[in-house]
Amino acid sequence: MTARSCTHGMPTPASCVDCMFDGPVAPPTPDAAQILGAVRWIEARIEGGRCARCHDTVTVGSMVGLVVAPPVGWCCVGCAR
Repeated sequence: MTARSCTHGMPTPASCVDCMFDGPVAPPTPDAAQILGAVRWIEARIEGGRCARCHDTVTVGSMVGLVVAPPVGWCCVGCAR
């Protein structure tokens, strides 16, 4: 099943009754910018914190990024880019 755009003027095929009537509608696929990359950066403030992806220890004062899609959490610089 491939994603397609709505030819009836709706934002997505999943929001269009006519598209859904025509057959199965593929869920929208997030673009790479939504999957990879942090939406916010801060300096780590908690001693003994760990990266949400690789689980390495994050030292206080190092940069961490909040990755939200797919829901992940606070990640080290290498995992949040």
